[in-house]
Amino acid sequence: MSRFPLLRLPTLPLLNCIQYLKVFEIIDFSLLSKRTKALVSLVNWNHPDIHANFYENSKLCLKFPNDPGLQWILDFRVELDDELDHNTKVIDGNQFPSYIDSALHGPKAFHYLTFPNDEHFETMRKMAEHVSAIFRTPIASLSTHRLNNQLTMSIVKWLSTLQPSVVDLDVTIDDITAPTLLCILDNIKVTDHFDLDLKMSTPGFEYNKAIDIPSVILSHSQWITLKSILNSSSRVIVLCESNLTFWDINSFLKHWLNGSNPKLEYISIRRSMKGNAIEEDIKEAFQIITKDLEVREHEENEKRPMRIAISLHRPSSYSPPNDWCYDIVRDDGTIGTIHQTYFNRSDVPDFKFHYFYLHVWNKKKKYQGRKKKMRKSDPKKLFGDKEPGKKVILVGGEMKSEEEERKDTKKKAGRETRRNRTVEKKPALAAGVVAVDTGMSVAMGLARVKTTGPEPQTVQMKEVVGRATKAGEEARVQQQLTEGGDPGSTAGPSTSGPTGSPASGEPSTPSSSAAPRQSRRR
Repeated sequence: MSRFPLLRLPTLPLLNCIQYLKVFEIIDFSLLSKRTKALVSLVNWNHPDIHANFYENSKLCLKFPNDPGLQWILDFRVELDDELDHNTKVIDGNQFPSYIDSALHGPKAFHYLTFPNDEHFETMRKMAEHVSAIFRTPIASLSTHRLNNQLTMSIVKWLSTLQPSVVDLDVTIDDITAPTLLCILDNIKVTDHFDLDLKMSTPGFEYNKAIDIPSVILSHSQWITLKSILNSSSRVIVLCESNLTFWDINSFLKHWLNGSNPKLEYISIRRSMKGNAIEEDIKEAFQIITKDLEVREHEENEKRPMRIAISLHRPSSYSPPNDWCYDIVRDDGTIGTIHQTYFNRSDVPDFKFHYFYLHVWNKKKKYQGRKKKMRKSDPKKLFGDKEPGKKVILVGGEMKSEEEERKDTKKKAGRETRRNRTVEKKPALAAGVVAVDTGMSVAMGLARVKTTGPEPQTVQMKEVVGRATKAGEEARVQQQLTEGGDPGSTAGPSTSGPTGSPASGEPSTPSSSAAPRQSRRR
């Protein structure tokens, strides 16, 4: 089979050919040379979401917006499947074995391009840079799973040099050191969601700087101080194993009432208590948390959203508690609903969790995905800025004022008058339509008659059209005679009533120019 010289095509046809390649074919083509990489990057692609997951078997996932049920995964595995056919790919001058595989899980399809994984993820980093360059889009999310501190810092520094920010950052590590934690917090700007899952705490380390991340979930958060929380601009804060005391929570609520944390929608604080630190009386804890605060019992309100989205592009959400709740109200009308509870752990004796929740919401704020309901008994919602006490009328299930009803009646009368004028025109228009229709029927019948004379076909057709026109005219005149009108009258708008007789009782007068034309036609 002869090969097609694709690279000899002009640039525009070449780009048109490239855009019809599949994702793995695009990656293979871009790895051929610097020129093919530059050509692929010139195509106007739909920008995919790139998710980089670093762990023992790492993955680089691509999701395109026009194919939400399809994922293209560059899979970096420690052991390759020997049963599949391997191809050799060259990445930065180094050759790597690879193979393609596919899997179907329900409505979603997954395509895998598998490479061998190395100890320091060098191959995956190069491929991540390459894919980001050819599709002209940054890495959207980064996750590391149970890597050592040195490797975690290396990946964080690599990403910070590759791009200024990341949408989603997820770090799971067993034992983190203070330098590693500072490296994560100070080098990567997270624009949406940060999840730090620690298996052990970092004793002796405190972080007082602001955390300017919209959504933050931190386990073993003993290192987060009250000062850091008060200076943050987060929308959702979840702190597990926190060292904050009841007095710290009381101080936080007072600062919130005075205007701190203006973007906050939800905060959850879990405290672990052992031995003598257990507060047996929950009322005592509540008194400390709400000291010097004006608190009222919470009443259920349909305007309170009962779902709080964790992230803008994650389907998970929180459902705030709705029982045993109390409200505090800020000067601007914003409501903070607080709730606290204890939870006994059956697996560990004399051990309890204390949970504190604050849900911030506003009656006047329109929350996304929430339909606004209106009570029919509320005149302000029905009539807005109209005068209270104004007399209203129920019309067709809709409440209207007398003035509105008069305007609607006037509009209906005008529409009825225009409709009647149109109806009066219909008999005369119908007569003209019948005459033309009859003439065309005769013309069609005569056209089907075979002629045998020596005259050319054009002459025969002229005669047919002439006879058809005369027949149509005679039919129109006959129609007018049947209706009792004057055959010489024009086919203008008629003033006859519903029965066909003139509305005024007098016969219609033909125009001066129409009579001579009718006499000449006869």
